[in-house]
Amino acid sequence: MLLGISLLACLSAQAAPKFNFSDIVAPGLDVMICDLDGDGLKDLVLMDDTNLSIFYQDRAKGFTREPQQTYHLAPRPCVVWPAKLGKPAESLLVMNSDGVTELDFTNRTGPPVVRQIIRQPTIIPDASEDTNAMQLSLSVETGRDWPLLLVPAADGIRVWQHREEWVQAQIIGHAIDASQWPVPEKSGYATSLELDLSVGDVNGDGRDDLMVRRNKAGQSKTYSLYLQQTNGLFALEPALTYADKTEQFSWLCWVDLNRDGKVDLVKSVWLDEPSFVPGVPSGKVLVNTYIADEHGRIPTEPQQVFRKNDFKASLPVVDVDGDGFPDLVLGYNHIASRDDLTKMITAKQVDFSLKFYFYRPGVGFPKEADCQHEVVLHLDRAEVQEGWALDFQRFARLGGDFNSDGKTDLLVREHDDEIFVYSFVSREKGFSLKPALRFSCPEQIDGWEVKDLNNDGVSDLIVKLGKKNAYRIFISQK
Repeated sequence: MLLGISLLACLSAQAAPKFNFSDIVAPGLDVMICDLDGDGLKDLVLMDDTNLSIFYQDRAKGFTREPQQTYHLAPRPCVVWPAKLGKPAESLLVMNSDGVTELDFTNRTGPPVVRQIIRQPTIIPDASEDTNAMQLSLSVETGRDWPLLLVPAADGIRVWQHREEWVQAQIIGHAIDASQWPVPEKSGYATSLELDLSVGDVNGDGRDDLMVRRNKAGQSKTYSLYLQQTNGLFALEPALTYADKTEQFSWLCWVDLNRDGKVDLVKSVWLDEPSFVPGVPSGKVLVNTYIADEHGRIPTEPQQVFRKNDFKASLPVVDVDGDGFPDLVLGYNHIASRDDLTKMITAKQVDFSLKFYFYRPGVGFPKEADCQHEVVLHLDRAEVQEGWALDFQRFARLGGDFNSDGKTDLLVREHDDEIFVYSFVSREKGFSLKPALRFSCPEQIDGWEVKDLNNDGVSDLIVKLGKKNAYRIFISQK
């Protein structure tokens, strides 16, 4: 249902895009974005445990307030994700202990067509005392009409490929970490099967690759990178094997920083340094970059080291200026005393700095930031994490291209009733001094996601409204 139109100001001479907004209401912490009916528009699926609420997009009206369809999965543990299987429309895939089932929601008014496409035991248990359903994509894009499907089994990750039908094409062994511990009240043992993987195109060839992390004896973990080949399968010999010691608050990002076809590493570690609160560490984080050598090996020591101060090990590694090379974005809060902390909690706002380091081929990142952007973050509530450290990245985030200039925009919750969008200007000037767009949202928010929902080349905004089973969807209208 169309609820309104937000007219947004733009600093440039180019007319600003107009955005319709819709509120959708249904329970669900997870939202899946996919084109279920094949009309070229992204639809939304809200998942509340095993209950699915389906919202189909209308090009003129956006989304209806209530779901057009609801569907209830079997009350057993499962993993759910959308995937495009050889046709324009996407399906929902459901993996349980018996294999993988496809749900085809092409018909907007009728129930989905249900097909079991893979029959194979998986590591997903038959029953669970906790949440039954979770969202996790186990598809691998191949650059073709059909993806690969990853099916975790007791002996490793089984890779399924579609030929005339789905067939198991290979297995990546020893990818599942198993552990047992006694359960005295049940006079037995509990078994845990852990899978840790990441999928993405790390070498820029248009095909997703696979990174698998395995736990080793002692305090170390091993990362193995399997590159996808032209036949759509993975090379079973890892292109990279990297041993990393286990650290409590660390974050690893595998990315080809210099675009030489070899994966590099950005690793950040939350430093164990005291803060002004006794017994609580500071928010300082060490960020290290490692450029692989000509053989693809990660060096022992980092080539460059940076510091940030935002209580978060992760950081944006994204091409901000549109030159094809990933850039570093480091956050800095200005809480240096108890008075600063009290002021932040009382005012529900805090000063925050973002520093931008743009990659230069043959040189790397500069020692000093190219530019800096100052914002005042409006905090809907004093949400404390890790004891008292706020998640600043929830209120200021890079993502999307709202003016179709090929550069990444900056979204900030800078007022209690709006989300601001700042456009990138240049490496020297950074972002626009005034917001190029303003999205009205006086309600508390739990987060947002940026996606081109109507395939018009302009980013759209999905906002999760706090304390409500509702989302607000802003869709551009060219």
